[in-house]
Amino acid sequence: MSNYFYTKKLMQLGLALSCGKALAGPCDVLISGGSLSALTAALSSAREGVTTCLVEPTNWAGGQLTASGVPALDFAWHKIGDVSMSLLTRKPENMEENLRAWTKGLGNPGGCWVSHHCFEPKVFLNTKINPAIANEPNLTVFYNTVVKSIEKDGARIVGVKLIQRLNSLTQKTPPLSEVIEDWYDLSTEFTPKKEIVLSGANAPKIFIDASENGDLLALSTDAYTQGGDDTLEPADSTCGQATVFPFVMDGKAAASEPVVTPEHPEFYSLGRFTWDKIWTYRRLKGSGDVFLPGQKSLQNWYPGNDYPYGYLWLSQLETNQSRADWQGGYNVETIKAAERHALGWYQWYKAKAPLERQKSISLDLETMGTLNGLSKFPYVRDTRRSIGLDNFRLTVKDILGSKTRGTKFSDRVAIHTYAMDIHPLKSKTCYSNESQLPPPYYIPFRSLTNRDVKNLLVAGKTMAQTFMVNSSSRVHAGEMASGTASGMAASYMIKKNFADTRDVLRDIVSFRAYSAKRTPSDWTGY
Repeated sequence: MSNYFYTKKLMQLGLALSCGKALAGPCDVLISGGSLSALTAALSSAREGVTTCLVEPTNWAGGQLTASGVPALDFAWHKIGDVSMSLLTRKPENMEENLRAWTKGLGNPGGCWVSHHCFEPKVFLNTKINPAIANEPNLTVFYNTVVKSIEKDGARIVGVKLIQRLNSLTQKTPPLSEVIEDWYDLSTEFTPKKEIVLSGANAPKIFIDASENGDLLALSTDAYTQGGDDTLEPADSTCGQATVFPFVMDGKAAASEPVVTPEHPEFYSLGRFTWDKIWTYRRLKGSGDVFLPGQKSLQNWYPGNDYPYGYLWLSQLETNQSRADWQGGYNVETIKAAERHALGWYQWYKAKAPLERQKSISLDLETMGTLNGLSKFPYVRDTRRSIGLDNFRLTVKDILGSKTRGTKFSDRVAIHTYAMDIHPLKSKTCYSNESQLPPPYYIPFRSLTNRDVKNLLVAGKTMAQTFMVNSSSRVHAGEMASGTASGMAASYMIKKNFADTRDVLRDIVSFRAYSAKRTPSDWTGY
């Protein structure tokens, strides 16, 4: 989105681009974002005529499609019987509305082989996402903004305090490890900021946590879980998935190169693949089966820049203890180590290229919009997850169902299927299940709720689901479907004057019909 559109949106709320404290509002629905599910939640809520605010931690909306650097759309690839899940999930009738619109005519600009669609994130941002945002007069996006605290009244969130960095939306961003602690500090010594308070008469009525760090969950309730726990019993809350900072390699020479010393160079490997096969795996620009000057290759490789030696999040106990001065619940040491590990993979992989090629390869410092070439935010594979109404969580048993179809819930509001895809930590073992290939399955409304907070919905990786289910639902199509369903639920609650997510569950037949116009809740062609 251009600075013009950004300034216009802020002016609509009576905010000036200056430092200090401001009372903003009103918006009926507030979404804590940063993810792809947050974007689709915001778009669907706004399209229903409901005033909606999206809190975006970076200056690029779109989560894994943009700021997290995974612009290769993941569709299921396996078969159930003789039925191709790849073909089934790519049927327009089985797609969430934005996925359907954005992939139409998109092709494969990068000629990659991991997906039917690989593209440059900034190009997709400017041609697909920003126009969609600009076209919604009911949507205000607070870029460069994080949730600092919330206000509760019993079982309801009744206010939120945000901190916004007054950076230009077009500037390159510094390495995340250098600035993330500053994001939550109102001090303007490092970055000019504004405090935005939405409370009292200006408080949103409905909140959605579709964030990458589960901040509204962590700040408002103990009804959440994290780590590799597929029961409601206490488990190791720091035993989850590996994280990664993707980056782009450019097929041109560079004047200078970063030099880092990774802690675990022994992890790097081409595996059973050739150098060219990895180059073309997530290629964003180019065609053919080999490297050629002028191409661009995105690196998101296991065992490469994937960082499996530390968990991205603080433990659940440490998270709860940090509520009074919320800093996002990140393990900053893991962020620092993952950045070094990613740059180390760049050096290692480049050195494995034939000597004549090495002079034509450099770290791309433009495509990701950052000073160090890494994604603005890591690709998050798992985070804090809600415990839904009546302790509901979507389980492996639910999505495997009868082996040919997942459990067909009466409150189903979205559909998805994808392999249970785990990138394990090296330091811990907490997964008893091997990767499985689910049939077409259903996401129920209860997985979009929280047991203890009546006006809180969840979407994407924060859904009420187990670790193993999240390993399937976390990809693009799953995030977009659950995000849109949660945005529709929020708008439905506003229109019906519902104060409690349980009211939607009681009215589920009508809500399913209302929501299905933007994301299907039943499979077509299966």
